[in-house]
Amino acid sequence: VDQVKMNSILHILLVLLTLSAITASDKRPRVPLRLAICAPTLRLRGGSAAAALGVPKDSTTGLVSGGGGGWKGAQSYLATTGINITATAGSIAAYRSAVTLCNSTYLDDPFAALFARESCPERFKEILSLPAPKLVRFAVRTKFFDNFIRDCVHRHGIKQVVMIGAGFDARVLRGKDMRWDTLLPPTARDLMESNTLTFYELDLPELMDRKRDLLERSGMGPRAAKALGLPRVHRIGVDVMTEDWVSLIKRYGFLPDRPTAWLLEGFLYYFDQPDVMRTLAAVSQLSAPRSRIGMSAVSAAAAAPKGGKWKWGSDFPEAVLEEFGWDESLAYELGCPSIAEGWDTSFVCPRGAPEPRDLPDVKRTWYVTGSWPGEPPANERERLQQWMLKTWRQVKPWVEIAGRHALQFATTGFQVRLPIPSWLADVIRK
Repeated sequence: VDQVKMNSILHILLVLLTLSAITASDKRPRVPLRLAICAPTLRLRGGSAAAALGVPKDSTTGLVSGGGGGWKGAQSYLATTGINITATAGSIAAYRSAVTLCNSTYLDDPFAALFARESCPERFKEILSLPAPKLVRFAVRTKFFDNFIRDCVHRHGIKQVVMIGAGFDARVLRGKDMRWDTLLPPTARDLMESNTLTFYELDLPELMDRKRDLLERSGMGPRAAKALGLPRVHRIGVDVMTEDWVSLIKRYGFLPDRPTAWLLEGFLYYFDQPDVMRTLAAVSQLSAPRSRIGMSAVSAAAAAPKGGKWKWGSDFPEAVLEEFGWDESLAYELGCPSIAEGWDTSFVCPRGAPEPRDLPDVKRTWYVTGSWPGEPPANERERLQQWMLKTWRQVKPWVEIAGRHALQFATTGFQVRLPIPSWLADVIRK
């Protein structure tokens, strides 16, 4: 009889543990099969992807939703700051097109002219007439982050690339520069485990809609890109500063337990410091071991003028990443010979080299990289072990509560109505 009672108690504890594990485990929403198939070509007019997918703007994750002085739409940002986001993205594309015409072996972006001509034709003509030294800022920046993405994918084997503030970026389509043709085709196991190279481009809904339209009109829609062997891409229209983009990219298939390459090129310094810190905190929380991050920043002096378009700056941006847990953080200043790759930087650095870092009130531009410490699981067994450990950490408070109740019953109620062996009461008590 005592053995039956003991087995009943153990079964009850096992049921409580299982229910706690289910409730405390990852609640990542799943994309329906129909939506998962149509996600790369999903058109969202008159609203963001978050609203179309049913993701609430104020999520319980507490990462980035709510508050903040973010974009709140291109028209609102234009009214408050006087900066046209679509035109700014078009100008950057125009500079990349000019660099391509100047030196196609250094940078080959045939889609930049398409985006610039359709979004800002007058500005496009002005930029094409600029001399080569005035293009060095955008040439060096684009090449630096090209090398960063290529290194993440080809050297470190990262299969998830998230580009926040992607704009008219076309790296996923630039097979020549990024060497996508050298990647091995995915195996059947890779397809089953969603272990294929996937890009997630995040920007304002109206900008992403325009980008999709231009690519489809030029014959580079999802089907054409797939036929050419280019990586898979999800172009997601979402306001990163006011909507819950974290839950959104998970619904598109993003896996937080796998290494990710994060790119925030020409993005963070448009926002106030609380918005920047909240975004970096969200990125850090979603990063698995061996993830990498690349971002551009400006110095405090460059962001100091009131009424300017840049709102956040730091003289030590690599230290900012280290505060969020990133390791091996390096900051390269525009004009550094190690990243110029032959370009004449005298236009941005008249002295031929950047100013010493201890000099205050110097306007600088930084290109920063970092890596998340730790090693990812080598196989499914290690991944399962890590998941069990993570689940146990989430369930542990519930188990402690159940243990306290079991101890209470063992020392009071069980002695009267349900006697148990003394050794079992000692085990529960310990």
